[in-house]
Amino acid sequence: MPNLTMRPFLRLLCAPQFPAPSHACRLSMLSYKDLVYDSVQPSRIGHSCCTSSPFACYSNLRKRKEFNGDGDTPKRWFTSSGFTSVAHSCSEEKKLRSRVEMQAARNADGMLTEAKYEDLETWSRGGGFVHNLAQVDETVVVEVGAVVHAYALIGPNSHISSGSIVGDHVVIGSNTRLGFNVSLQNCSVGDSCTLHNGVCVGQDGFGFTINDKGEVVKKPQLLKVQIGSFVEIGANSCVDRGSWRDTVIGDHTKIDNLVQIGHNVVVGRCCLLCGQVGLAGSSTLGDYVVMGGKSGVADHISIASKVRIAAKSAVISHITEPGDYAGFPAVLAKEWRRSMVALRKLGRRGDSEPL
Repeated sequence: MPNLTMRPFLRLLCAPQFPAPSHACRLSMLSYKDLVYDSVQPSRIGHSCCTSSPFACYSNLRKRKEFNGDGDTPKRWFTSSGFTSVAHSCSEEKKLRSRVEMQAARNADGMLTEAKYEDLETWSRGGGFVHNLAQVDETVVVEVGAVVHAYALIGPNSHISSGSIVGDHVVIGSNTRLGFNVSLQNCSVGDSCTLHNGVCVGQDGFGFTINDKGEVVKKPQLLKVQIGSFVEIGANSCVDRGSWRDTVIGDHTKIDNLVQIGHNVVVGRCCLLCGQVGLAGSSTLGDYVVMGGKSGVADHISIASKVRIAAKSAVISHITEPGDYAGFPAVLAKEWRRSMVALRKLGRRGDSEPL
């Protein structure tokens, strides 16, 4: 064997751990995680070695192994240390080839990703990345670390902070500001909106069903989110995309931190949603609805306009009349207060007094 100068190598990722050596599977002291693709020049090894393709490298490795007779004899491979590892030609070769194929798939995904990001250009105002197919007004600031993807549309005087991602086909109106690490996809945002740090809009909703085999399978989530103008969304709040209708947030609505808005939810104009409010899928809020902290609405429930929900209340049936509601289940606030007074009186009774 000629003395070859070893060059940088492409190691196998996530190499499997094989069983202990036996008469049917002989493996040297070097494990398969030590196996590498040799990237020395073709002229140095006497045959073609294409490091750009894992399949080609695997083929070249096969060419360089040493046969000692029939197909069951041990074979030698180059390793990162320059020595050789002896492996039997039973299942290890198949497993190794499987790993090579997996690596090829990863490399193919990587090349697609690189091709997609080749069209990103540094934005002059802020230093972020903007795809050359995006339509971004020249007054927009895209800070370092922010990315605007293809076919996005951003209006004048908007501001995209560092770490924020504006996905494909997302529309953002004028004078809108995104905080740090905001993620927008499958959505449109109106004018003069503020989305604080960590807001996520347009991801899949929580929709699953059980098929005939008893398996939990995902329902398609293919629609969008429509956010009106003058909307403010607090830090780390999430708005899911629709499945059978778009998720909608009306103009002038204000949303606090850590609010969850499920898929297909429709929120009217001028609503106030306090911290940790949860709106389950396909629920509907009218205009001027106020929800206190940690209150929630069950799925497919409608709430009329000008309704106020007390903190920690749970709305599990339709509310058709304006007013104040509280409790679990939510009822008119005055009814809830009477029930609380009666409950306290009941608790103050002596042990000897019958209930």
